[in-house]
Amino acid sequence: MLNPSSHAIVMELKGKLYVPSHDLFCQVRAPLDAEGNCVATYLYSAFGEEQIQGDVLCPWRYAGKRIDAETGFYLLW
Repeated sequence: MLNPSSHAIVMELKGKLYVPSHDLFCQVRAPLDAEGNCVATYLYSAFGEEQIQGDVLCPWRYAGKRIDAETGFYLLW
């Protein structure tokens, strides 16, 4: 589900709901589970290099863009 500015506000991954926590650049920093627990953290360099801790891989990441799981490329539309 997206809000009016096209940022994910709820996402379903492997049958569970998560709320993505965004920073000021619309990057997902941490998905929260239904109880509000942080299940992963994402850190990004200025060039989009990622450091991921946790086992929940959100498809929206750097600059709020969706990443293609097969190619590893960001979908920029």
